[in-house]
Amino acid sequence: MDQYLFPVSTLAYLSATVVASLASVVDLKMRRVPNWLTIMTASLGLAYASLVYQLGGLVIALSGLFVALGLLLPGFLLGFTGGGDVKLFASFGCFLGPKLTIFSILIYYPIAAIFVLIYIVHLRIQRHFLIARKPEIKQHFKLDLDARNCCHKSLLKKRLPMAPAIACSVILAPLLCG
Repeated sequence: MDQYLFPVSTLAYLSATVVASLASVVDLKMRRVPNWLTIMTASLGLAYASLVYQLGGLVIALSGLFVALGLLLPGFLLGFTGGGDVKLFASFGCFLGPKLTIFSILIYYPIAAIFVLIYIVHLRIQRHFLIARKPEIKQHFKLDLDARNCCHKSLLKKRLPMAPAIACSVILAPLLCG
C-alpha cells in the first residue's frame, strides 16, 4: 500500500477538513483545544485507517501520530507550543500518515508565524484603543514604565489560538504535497 494513497483519500480528507474547521472554531471561542476534540480526531483517523486499510493503515496512522508528537514535543517542552496544539496536530497525524505529517508541520511554521504577527499587530491596536478610551492610562503609560509593561504583559498572557494555523496546514499538505 502506498503511503500517499491513504491520506489523500477523499473521505479521510473531508473528515479531517471538517474536524480541523471545528477545532478552529472551538479554539477561537475557548482559547484552548479540549481533550475530547483531540481524542475524537485521533479515534476517527485510526478507525478510518483500520477499517479501510486494515493493519497497514493502522500502522501508518499511528506513525503519523508519533511523528507529530516527536517533532512538536520539543517546542512544547521549551514553552513555544501549547499542549493542546501538540495533541491536536498529533491526532491529525492519524489522517495524514508520517510523510504528510512532516510536510504539514513544515507548512504550519510559516502559517503560524503569520498568525503570531497578526496577533502582535492586534495587541498593539488593542493597546492603542485602550489608551485612547481612557486618557488617564495614557498619562500613566508615560509616567510609569512598570505599569506599561504590566498592561502589555497582561495582553500577552492571553492564549493564542493556533488551531486555525494547524487546520490550514492539515488542509493544504495533501493538496500541495500529496
